[in-house]
Amino acid sequence: MDQAGYTTLWCRITYNKSRKQFSTGTFIKPEYWDKDKQKILDDTENSKTVNSQISLIKQKLGQAFLMLQIQGESFDVDDVYKIYSGENIKKEMGVMAVYEEHNNYYKKLIGKDIKKVFWQKFENTKSYLQKFINGSTRKER
Repeated sequence: MDQAGYTTLWCRITYNKSRKQFSTGTFIKPEYWDKDKQKILDDTENSKTVNSQISLIKQKLGQAFLMLQIQGESFDVDDVYKIYSGENIKKEMGVMAVYEEHNNYYKKLIGKDIKKVFWQKFENTKSYLQKFINGSTRKER
């Protein structure tokens, strides 16, 4: 708390029993905080501005969470915060992981856009690629 009686307003994200806490950059007087409603009391100075900022933070966190859910991959509380704060959360993938993702995509298209024989060619190429990466490209005699 500073000399004027203001303190930093913190935000806490909780997901799957993990927490991430960060400063909102907003300062409030603790006695004006309504902990049940999670906002500043309406009849206090700058209440509309502060409550709008809190609402915007909640909205942006909700959007980040929804975006991660739509992607369908596992994520954690740090990923939610990274999207909220504008950071990139793309995970590095190796060659085989990318090829596996490629083949999984095309496997879903069998009978719709491609024939199974084409997908099998992708799978064969994947096994050749794996052998190449492992260094066993020479035929054993």
